[in-house]
Amino acid sequence: MAKRTADGNRKDVAGAVSPEGGRKHPVSSSSRDDLFGKGIMSFVALLILAGTAFFILLGYRIMQNRDDSRESIATLVPVREQPAVESAPNEPAAEEPIPSKEPDKSAVQVIVMNGGSVAGSAAKATNILKNAGYSKAETGNADGNYTGVTVFYATDAQQSAQLVRDALLATYKNAIISPEDTKKPETGKAPIVVILGK
Repeated sequence: MAKRTADGNRKDVAGAVSPEGGRKHPVSSSSRDDLFGKGIMSFVALLILAGTAFFILLGYRIMQNRDDSRESIATLVPVREQPAVESAPNEPAAEEPIPSKEPDKSAVQVIVMNGGSVAGSAAKATNILKNAGYSKAETGNADGNYTGVTVFYATDAQQSAQLVRDALLATYKNAIISPEDTKKPETGKAPIVVILGK
């Protein structure tokens, strides 16, 4: 059933106004509210599902990362692979280099010189070296003043110089090694010359 409104339009029973005076499908306000409510409920349910899926995925990733950060026995024990050695049938196998032998400390000639340090420093350093096995260590005085502790070495004595320096490091923490200085002849008086400076 339709009623006429004051402006001449027709109003159907459900309350929808038709400007042309034609009839529309009857829609009640209660069914419109039901439709709107169902839409909202569906949207909220979808949001809840999406949020739940997000947190489940987030938890899974956190657990996966936590498991990855733990060290396994495979990472704690290194596995050494044996290199494949292949040689041509007519060529001899390559020989491994022989590691250089540590020099005999008792055969190394060392002179410890005071080059501006406190009196008695050369004797103290000589005793340290003798206790470390350098039985040929001697004392002396440098011609000039030096800075720091330097272990000078001859061309073929670099390894020995490193070992002498290592023996002195407990007392002389900043000791360095250096090739002999041709401008200062005293640095070449022996294969190893230790000069204790200021």
